[in-house]
Amino acid sequence: MGGIMKIKILALGLVILYFSSCATMMMGNLEQVSFNSDPEKAEIWVNGKKMGVTPLSLILVSKKNYTIYFKKDGYITKTFNITNHIGTGWVIVDVFFGSIPVIAVIVGAASGLIPVVVGAVAASGLIPVVVDATTGAWYDFDQNNINMILEKQQPKPLN
Repeated sequence: MGGIMKIKILALGLVILYFSSCATMMMGNLEQVSFNSDPEKAEIWVNGKKMGVTPLSLILVSKKNYTIYFKKDGYITKTFNITNHIGTGWVIVDVFFGSIPVIAVIVGAASGLIPVVVGAVAASGLIPVVVDATTGAWYDFDQNNINMILEKQQPKPLN
């Protein structure tokens, strides 16, 4: 195998690694969520655990769903569910860049490369899809800025 071919293979490998797992590299599996309330200083409970008081920003794992409680003495407790969705754009990018190794296999087979090298390059096409799917980097929250208006509790009537 000539020196030019080795450089081409190395360059192709670097391109594949660079674009592998785009969502993981660009945003990871964490997302910032901001909580505000009127009135301020409401307690924020996330999945049953007190996390602080408003205004508050938290970093949450984007592939999970969360139940949020806004609690304040003298006010009705409010609930908000943070849900997520798969960002189809990330899936498309991963599949597109994951197909680059398939093209490399065709070029490699045509140029007579060793089958082990060709197979390894072909298998690397799954890397972006597998990494982003398992880390949860494909997921985005449906809402990441939550504003809650709390209502005063009505006084209990005296008997």
